[in-house]
Amino acid sequence: PYVIYVAPGTYEKFSMTDTDRGVRHISIIGYDRDSTIIFSDTGNYYTPPAEVKNNGTIANMSFIMRATNESYDPDVSRPYGYAMHCDFTGARHTTFINCYFESNSGPAVGCGTHADVTLRFLNCEFVRQPFNGTDQGAFFYHGNVGDLQNQKLIIENCIAKNNVSSTSEGIRLRAPVGVITDYVE
Repeated sequence: PYVIYVAPGTYEKFSMTDTDRGVRHISIIGYDRDSTIIFSDTGNYYTPPAEVKNNGTIANMSFIMRATNESYDPDVSRPYGYAMHCDFTGARHTTFINCYFESNSGPAVGCGTHADVTLRFLNCEFVRQPFNGTDQGAFFYHGNVGDLQNQKLIIENCIAKNNVSSTSEGIRLRAPVGVITDYVE
């Protein structure tokens, strides 16, 4: 296992989705979530601040997708952008601790699980801000990817806010899911 410590600062996109290197065991730990920020301004599904397929922990960081009128392109095939995208074969057991996720062009987190995958979110905050894109909640999960065995989504002591409209969902779940505890709207 490897641990990468990230100093305070604002950083551009990172991706941990390379399948050619086998199973990864990498933890990425930020200084704190207010000062360690991964940022994108595209508003595009294909360029989120972070894409994760990983065994490990991601902690003390913020992931922000903040599209602008200048950067947003409604003509791309998927004109919405997650702040964190974790929906890849091999994303086995990933835990997010004390992270902040925000997007103004789609759900702050978009994830789907494959066979034998566990995604765990502890003490995190998911915020969907108004601007553009689809309104699928502040956190969007689907568990219908491939073989449906042993898929787990665990959300503990987290906050989900959808500021798009008063009727919007905070967390949108599609297909069978795992355990959700201590949900605060």
